[in-house]
Amino acid sequence: MDKDQQSLEDIFRIDEATQMEVSVFLPQAKSILEDPKTFKDAYTFKDADGRIREKVNPGYLARKLLHEVRGDNEFLKKIVEIYLNCPSEGFVAANAIASMTPGDDVYFIGVFERLDKLRETTQRYKFSGYGIGIARDEGNLFRISLKNLADFESRLKGKPSRDSLESVYVDLVNAMNEARKNWSPLELGIEEFLGHPEVVVELNNKFVKRFASSLEKYGLKERAEELRNYNKTQLKQAEANIRLRQESSDHWHERAAAMNKITDQKYLKDVVSAVPNDFEFGYESPQAIAVSKINDPSFLEEILKTKKDVYIIRSAIGSLTNTKLLESYANSTDDECDQHNPSLISREERGEAADKSEYRDAARERLQELGLGKLIKEPTFPEIYQRASKMDPKRRREIPGWNIIASLNKKLGFGFDSNRLRIGVDKQDIVIYYRTKEEKSKEVYININPDYIATKASREIGTGKETTETYTLKHT
Repeated sequence: MDKDQQSLEDIFRIDEATQMEVSVFLPQAKSILEDPKTFKDAYTFKDADGRIREKVNPGYLARKLLHEVRGDNEFLKKIVEIYLNCPSEGFVAANAIASMTPGDDVYFIGVFERLDKLRETTQRYKFSGYGIGIARDEGNLFRISLKNLADFESRLKGKPSRDSLESVYVDLVNAMNEARKNWSPLELGIEEFLGHPEVVVELNNKFVKRFASSLEKYGLKERAEELRNYNKTQLKQAEANIRLRQESSDHWHERAAAMNKITDQKYLKDVVSAVPNDFEFGYESPQAIAVSKINDPSFLEEILKTKKDVYIIRSAIGSLTNTKLLESYANSTDDECDQHNPSLISREERGEAADKSEYRDAARERLQELGLGKLIKEPTFPEIYQRASKMDPKRRREIPGWNIIASLNKKLGFGFDSNRLRIGVDKQDIVIYYRTKEEKSKEVYININPDYIATKASREIGTGKETTETYTLKHT
């Protein structure tokens, strides 16, 4: 009997040793998808001990089955209704949405807004471990105290004027904002912290009471009230931010798929505008996906000025048409984009450097898309050498711009393979270790000295036989 004509009952009897072929199920795609139990039976089996095991990745099976019915929006809508809040593997609803043809904004917006009200009932895999840590950790709110509070207390002694009190208040708020930006997890005994926490700066109650009274005494009643409510306001906003991260991560795959299908520009802008400016998701949120669908250059440029979330900004850069702006991001220097640069001390500085690296990558990709790769100013070999020679010898990590070394020496036949390359530093020399696809039996390294003299050594694995060649590199 032909496989395509087998009954579902026969197909499901395929044991582990048979290595079931997904193609067997494709002719019955609709009937398998319409019943979550039948779908689950298609990718699982019972082993000899009676344990339920997977014989194929459920996500892969879902995509293959849905590929057979792609474009049939009415049937796919039915599948979405069945699986939208169904605790099954394979993200069937998300894959069904992705298989639909776009154009029905009313439907896709409706699905997206329904998902806003649905909370996940299972602990299934979402997107990345990093994203889960940011979005799902309800304990990512930290209270810290202002270190230089004594300085402000000293400024309130004597007989302050109205202007001096106003000045103290403004400086105090600025100090609290700086404390939030530059908080140190290590100070709180946290050895490793992943995510974007909500940090609340708490003030001594006696100080608040005394300062507020002075502000009221000199007619600054609004300032006094703001000061009294400052901690309450911070907590309220922090809790709202945490809730936004969590809600945005629930049904992430479905939300992302729906957002990718929406073309209504006003709706997309409203979704992005609703994100607080001073807020970070810490992962690619549906809001960041919305940015990538917006085609209004002025709106995108405004996002760069107002929003803080790295993924939202990166999406905006990836859709820009302003070549001068793209060029400014694309040509950020390696030092500016290196969060490990020893000259960067504060947590904020290091974070900004890492962000700049993301923005540079996005701008370069966009310029390449626009056919303007010539605007990207790659560093010269001497610049790369100077940067590399100052690196800590213990830091065995890739040097930004190493591809220029490859292009400068392409004619010399070094044959760099980016997947097999690593660069280190030995005293003042740059050492490049790599294996070529053609020379799997050889270990190759290149030593480059301050005079740009390169020595290429090839060592045969096993025999230890070594050959050496010397080259003079270009200085430009």
